Amino acid sequence: MWFTVQGGNAVGRLDPRTGMIILKKVPTPRALPYGIAVNSKGVPFFCEFGTNRLARIDPQTMDITEYPLPEGARPRRLAITSNDMVYYSDFARGYLGRLDSATGKTREWRSPGGPDSEPYAITVTPDGMVWYIETGLTPNRIIGFNPKTQPSQLQTPFRPAEA
Repeated sequence: MWFTVQGGNAVGRLDPRTGMIILKKVPTPRALPYGIAVNSKGVPFFCEFGTNRLARIDPQTMDITEYPLPEGARPRRLAITSNDMVYYSDFARGYLGRLDSATGKTREWRSPGGPDSEPYAITVTPDGMVWYIETGLTPNRIIGFNPKTQPSQLQTPFRPAEA
């Protein structure tokens, strides 16, 4: 089981059978590791919320590889598709981003709510759709992104019902 230690600037692995925990410090100071997901090959990826990076940790060696994102980005959460594309919510700038884990290249799309939309929770559904929440707006909004069509501007398919 993999986990992040945000305040301790580390990533860890717990073996539930033995109770053994292994911690690995993140190379970047004050990176604030936050959110973690495992790809189809068993490799964990995590956000470095205190900086503009995503990272992965090798399950065998515990070596950490960092992937720089655009200046000012603050990845808060991530989700991984079945073809190992890593999507992240950029809380600080209001973007949905994608890291190609094979090449290390990134691509971004501005969230419909703009720079103050504060994208946060993110998931991928079995059909490959990427969904996330804009938390900086009132009311919050659910945003959908179809990687197959990759629109230049994301759409807001759901609005909360009026109370």
